Amino acid sequence: MKRDKRAVASDRLSAPGDAAADLAERLSAAEETVAKYRQLTADYPGRYRSELANALTDLSFALMLKQDRPAESADAGQEALAIRVELTTANPDLARTGVGFAGLPRPIGPLAEEAAEKAAAEKGESAARPLPYRTDLAVGLSNLGLRLFHLDRAGDALPFAQAAVTAYRTLAAADPDRFRSNLAGSLSNLCITLAEMGRPAEALPAIEEAVATYRELAAADPDPDQYRPGIAKSLHALAARLAELSRTDDALGAEREAVAAYRELAAASPDRYRPGLARALHSLGIWLAERGLHADAVPVDQEAAGAYRKLAAADPARYWPDLAAVLSNLSGELGELGRHAQALMAADESVSMYKKLARADAATYSPALASALTNLSIAYVGVGRASDAIGSSREGVTVYRRLAAASPGYYDTALADSLDNLAHCLNIEALNQSIGGRAGKARKLREEAAKIRVSIDRS
Repeated sequence: MKRDKRAVASDRLSAPGDAAADLAERLSAAEETVAKYRQLTADYPGRYRSELANALTDLSFALMLKQDRPAESADAGQEALAIRVELTTANPDLARTGVGFAGLPRPIGPLAEEAAEKAAAEKGESAARPLPYRTDLAVGLSNLGLRLFHLDRAGDALPFAQAAVTAYRTLAAADPDRFRSNLAGSLSNLCITLAEMGRPAEALPAIEEAVATYRELAAADPDPDQYRPGIAKSLHALAARLAELSRTDDALGAEREAVAAYRELAAASPDRYRPGLARALHSLGIWLAERGLHADAVPVDQEAAGAYRKLAAADPARYWPDLAAVLSNLSGELGELGRHAQALMAADESVSMYKKLARADAATYSPALASALTNLSIAYVGVGRASDAIGSSREGVTVYRRLAAASPGYYDTALADSLDNLAHCLNIEALNQSIGGRAGKARKLREEAAKIRVSIDRS
């Protein structure tokens, strides 16, 4: 049974679900504020630069929420950061802050280096910038890294995420009570950026430090509840990194703890924390299944499906793919326990959802549809409906053939597996109903699958 892992470790930030009218109003106000401060900085050189940076940050966030202007969001964030760098590096004490800019992309890196050199040359002529400027710089680095990450530009985001961690370390060293929580957040952002780039071994120390920092903050604070969201989210990310490094048992422990934390949060504020709970449950179900703990995985998957149903009822475009994925996984776990009728219901619903999603966006959802069709054929076999199993399996093979033709080499293993599955379904029908020719067709399919695997081994 193929498991759909699309929702596992979904670390990306979720924008609040503002209504379209509210977003338009917010965007218009942000644009007006930026225009106002641009004029003021032009009329009064040297003044209002910090206010302009704040306005650009607000505009960047409003554009990100709007979702149809992501590049402009990053541009506004980059301009805001450039101003913050200029303000921060205008003091001669920058070298002692430990914040490095050489690795940042243009125009931020060169601007920062030039400002730092100028400040060093004028050492003693200007007082050190106050803490707010250094705080603004850390915020700007973090925000721009996140904007670039949301543009699927993790490689561009990485130097900003790294610089944000360095900036917050400096701030936390001076004022730990105020900035250690920010440091933990920046470490989490660095983790997801590295993970997106396929570097889980480097991401792991960052998220381990984030978890440890949040735990220490919660243990020392009379109001530990304020740190529970950070603990839950960082534990979920930690579990994903551990699983990527094949440490499944450790991943299970971290994800179980994340689920427990999210359950408490969702009980108190369901609208805010149900998405996090659903993601954590989905991941936990997958890790349990991979360890062969199918009886434990089923109630977890069922709870995840229930959470996603509620979310999808309010926002189907956003949560249908997650619900379809969980249902496909649930079908496989139910089948492993011999609960074939229930497995078929879950698999059938999953395929129906993926077909609708693939009609709207074939490039994104065809792979998941092909996998779900294979799972549906397995569920049909479980209830003795070999003919229906053949139909679903054949449809899955067709989708995989199309995917393999479009992306040579990428889907070959999945295609070979689907050919073997179709051959299995044909053999079952041949045995049950003595239908001639089925065994011969099955043999040809297995031969084709074997040739594909030989080709894979040689490549």
